[in-house]
This record gives sequence, structure tokens and C-alpha cells, in this order.
Amino acid sequence: MKTVKISSIILGLLLLTPIILAQSRQSAKWKAYEADNGAKFEVNMNTVRVIRGLGVLVYAGWHGEDIVANPYIFDCHGHFEIMDDDNNPEESGPTMSGWLLAPPYSVAGAVAKDICAKR
Repeated sequence: MKTVKISSIILGLLLLTPIILAQSRQSAKWKAYEADNGAKFEVNMNTVRVIRGLGVLVYAGWHGEDIVANPYIFDCHGHFEIMDDDNNPEESGPTMSGWLLAPPYSVAGAVAKDICAKR
């Protein structure tokens, strides 16, 4: 179990390095998606990156006073995963959510449709 977690953290860090470097060189281009309850989810379209064999990585988050963007990975087959670095003192490094469903008419499904079209 601990080996899987360490492997996920290492994979996550390797996947994020190019995104972090790219974000520092370009400005954010946010695209908003609205849920049925009126909540806004925003995606930084300048962070869309294809990860061969895994899917598409993008920074996104729910819009409040500020957008707290986390990396999302979409497999372009109806699933997505969230990497969360919530600074939990009991955890060392980011955690992965595991694969979640992205139904076609949901916010996650709409995001997946848009970013997967870019690959």
C-alpha cells in the first residue's frame, strides 16, 4: 500500500514539473463551466498537456474568491483523477483521488470533451 502511494507521488511530481515550468512562462487563460447549482468550475486552458498512455493533464478548480487550481487528469474515456496537495501534516506530498466518473452531461464531462479535443 505504501509503495503504491510513493509511486503515485513520484509519478505526480514527474508529470507536474513541465506544467509548473510552463505556467511560470505564460499567463492563465481560464475557461468557465457552470454546474446546475450555479457553481463555477474554471480550467486554465494554457495548461492542457497530453500525457502519452494516460490522458490529458490540466489545472482547474472551483471558482470562489480565488481559484485554487489542482491538476486534473482526464483519460478521455469518461474518467478523471484529481491530484490534491492539501498540505495535510499526516501526508507527505500530493494525493491522488483515484479514477472518478465524468458523465457526458456533467461539468467533468464537458471539460473532458473540450480538453480531449485538443490532443
